Amino acid sequence: MQTVTSLLEAHPNARQWINDGYNILRMKNGYCYSATMRSNVKIVSGTKTEDRVSQREIARRKRVDVRLRGIAEQKFQAQLDADAESELKRERKKIDLRERKTRQEKEDAESRRQAEVAEADQRVAVERQRLYSMLEVKRSLAAEEEWALRQREEICTDGKRNRADIETNVLRERQRLLKIIRTTVTQLQLSPHQIGMILGEISDGLRLLTER
Repeated sequence: MQTVTSLLEAHPNARQWINDGYNILRMKNGYCYSATMRSNVKIVSGTKTEDRVSQREIARRKRVDVRLRGIAEQKFQAQLDADAESELKRERKKIDLRERKTRQEKEDAESRRQAEVAEADQRVAVERQRLYSMLEVKRSLAAEEEWALRQREEICTDGKRNRADIETNVLRERQRLLKIIRTTVTQLQLSPHQIGMILGEISDGLRLLTER
């Protein structure tokens, strides 16, 4: 602690510093005070007015400290709130990005699945159509074979045609069937193995007709 007497002995302007500090404190409503007032000064000598002024200065100084601390705490808390809000926004943005990415991946997976299903359906439809076409060919061959058989039976029964006429009729029918089969095979784009199977069945049928 320093006294007015010791301050005066230390520097002749000490009294003026004290008065200036008090006036500044009073004019600024407690928000500004000089370096002299920030020093730890306690007036222990002088008049009663000086003692009262010193006590008021100490009380004012405490109030100013409280206010300044309050302002500092408010600013600090505001900064903390702003930082927390910024961090929260960043976290929300990250979460939104992850959710958007997850939704996009799900949509892409669903699109790929639908494309695969559509491709599989298309393959099944093509295969089904090919099998139906092969079945129609076999039905046509069976019908032609049955017709040739009836023709031969009728000819043999009536006795109006000889064997040469029968063979000629069968040969003509064979050529007509081969033409139909050749056109059908070209349209179906069958494999060589499938073509061989069909021709084998035709040959067997025609051979049976000829033998009869």
